[in-house]
Amino acid sequence: MSTNTLDFDATYTILGVIGKGGGGTVYKAYHKRLKKEVVLKKIHKNLTEINARNEADILKNLKSPYMPQVIDFIEHDGDVYTVMEYVEGKSMKNCMAEGMHFYQKDALKWFRQLAEALLLLHSQNPMIIHGDIKPDNIMLTPQGDVCLIDFNVSSIFDGKYNQVAGYTPAYAAPEQISFYHQVLSLRTREKTDDLQDETECTEPLPRETVLKADDLKNDIELQKTEAVSVSDKPMGNAGKRRQALIGMQSNIDARTDIYSLGITMYHIISGKRLERSSPQNIRELLPGMYETFAYIVMKCVQNAPEDRFQSAEELLDALNNVYTSTQSYKGLIVRQRAVRGILLVLTVASCMLTYYGLQRIQQERDIAYNHYVKKEAEARLEGNEKILEKAFKKAINISQMSADAYIEKGWYFYDHEKYEDAISFLLEESAPYIKDNKGLSNIYYLVGKSYAELEEYSKAHEMFQKALQYDTENSSVYQEDAIVMARTGKTKAAKKRLAEAKKYGLESSGIDYTDGEIAYSESDMEQAEKDFHKAIKETDDEYLKMRAYMMLARIYKDEDKTVENCDERITLLTEAKENVDEQYQNAIIQELAQAYIDRSALNNSRDDALEAVNLLQNVIDNGYGNYDTYQTIETLYHNFQMYDEEEAELKEMLQVFGEDYRTYMHFAYLEAARQNQLANASRSYRKFDEYYQKASEIYGSQKKENQSDPLMENLTTIYQDVKSGGWI
Repeated sequence: MSTNTLDFDATYTILGVIGKGGGGTVYKAYHKRLKKEVVLKKIHKNLTEINARNEADILKNLKSPYMPQVIDFIEHDGDVYTVMEYVEGKSMKNCMAEGMHFYQKDALKWFRQLAEALLLLHSQNPMIIHGDIKPDNIMLTPQGDVCLIDFNVSSIFDGKYNQVAGYTPAYAAPEQISFYHQVLSLRTREKTDDLQDETECTEPLPRETVLKADDLKNDIELQKTEAVSVSDKPMGNAGKRRQALIGMQSNIDARTDIYSLGITMYHIISGKRLERSSPQNIRELLPGMYETFAYIVMKCVQNAPEDRFQSAEELLDALNNVYTSTQSYKGLIVRQRAVRGILLVLTVASCMLTYYGLQRIQQERDIAYNHYVKKEAEARLEGNEKILEKAFKKAINISQMSADAYIEKGWYFYDHEKYEDAISFLLEESAPYIKDNKGLSNIYYLVGKSYAELEEYSKAHEMFQKALQYDTENSSVYQEDAIVMARTGKTKAAKKRLAEAKKYGLESSGIDYTDGEIAYSESDMEQAEKDFHKAIKETDDEYLKMRAYMMLARIYKDEDKTVENCDERITLLTEAKENVDEQYQNAIIQELAQAYIDRSALNNSRDDALEAVNLLQNVIDNGYGNYDTYQTIETLYHNFQMYDEEEAELKEMLQVFGEDYRTYMHFAYLEAARQNQLANASRSYRKFDEYYQKASEIYGSQKKENQSDPLMENLTTIYQDVKSGGWI
């Protein structure tokens, strides 16, 4: 084995020991030439000839943002070291020990990043198996990403039997544990087998190698066996066992890492390790977890390798399609496998080319459709309407009669409070094309929710009824209909609807929230408050959590407006802003801004007004601002005579929203206020006149029949006064 030699002390300064394990001792060091912190991994002597050289040489050529870069491979005083990039941050194990809470969105991002790291490792020739994925070996960086570290038991398969047998019991795949046991057993029998060709060894295992059943629940490392290689001598009993182990080693492949990654993510997401003896579906621990995401996690941790994802590529595809509906996704996975199967059959049975060719075309169209729906979902979460619209058009060009693409666009309108747009789009441009019942049910469900947001409750109820005609077992529809009934005072009917929602599997947190809505309708504020707090505590559904916080804020808002009342609202909504996923913070931020505005009006606080401005600007920056958002900011500036800031805001409104009489109207109010601050001899109402004339002209063309704007009418009175006073 060749290694680089160098003046160790002149190149490195050891800063301390990071950790020790079966694969080696890990040091944090400073690389004087590179002027950066690095990790030195001292390889245990019994491993140096096995795997370290291959590991370092191959990993040096790998570059991924989700793995540390291997810098060098060196020898010093008879010891061998791998030099790696130092990754800043905390291990996931430490994060969990500190009680950190992880949002589902972040966990999904980290799962994807780790799957990308595995895809890179597994695509090497020979393949690299990490072999020890666990929370200790996943670093959470200050940037919020993850990095897969510690390759000291990674295995490089080059066709020879050079597997290092080692694992961490709580996270290892069943085949890895079985293989390790066989290696231990082989080592204890080697001497006996060399002497007794056909006699079984009756000696017990050495004490230090006995693995108790309870050890499977402990987070300990078992990485102390040497590699076992095939001997060239005539095959006796030991040789036969070694040959058998080669067959067992073939079961340790990409699916082994996928199992360890799945069980690790199960622990990170739920905060609880998977019990092998009685595995619990992760959704039983986290009822609010997105169903498709839960399906992916549980598929990774299947005991039989053939029941898991078969490659990191397949796992990554699944994670990238997590925002599609569960049934669509499961169908996608089936179709992806079917495509591979069809290609194989076509190779063998060319006589079926036409039939399977048509099948493949349809399957590939379905996969492409789901790809664009996923792009829509991502663009919706990012608030990028242009990308969403582009993906939507491509999706419906593939399949105009499938519902998912329409629903994603409808949710975009809903998320951005464009409820009228959602209703017209879904009823006029979507529903006429949809043929499947579940798709139609989801369309009418979203229309009903949009009507409910507009407080048109009778229309909302009508849409929920239509949704139930196409899917009688949708618990979410029953829940939303119960809420609509509660808000219209029909609490008896609401309770009946809630009972139906329970019957069809509504989660406990959803039940608590709906109970709160019913109690609120019955003016039982104390019970309503308890129900909403309980829903917040129990749910991992960020949308439901946001709604519960908003209802609590409404309870406080219904009370007499006092500074103390505003203080309570601000405290509650600040907590909500910290606890609810960013995706659902828009409504909370706007309500928090209103609480600051209300308190500013009570105590004439400019600081409160500016805090509201900052919050509303955050809404705009996140892509959720509308004309009213800008106008509220402008009005706050006006009330505290911050006229330069007000003018800048009005100019931005012209750029964003174009010609609107309201903008010119407020320009005119601004100029009137500015002139009123001056001495008579210094006043000039020329700009006021220009803005009023422009506002009046546009107002005349935009005003609907029999409707008027009191602010515009008041401005006309001011204009007449200024004109009669001779200022114009």
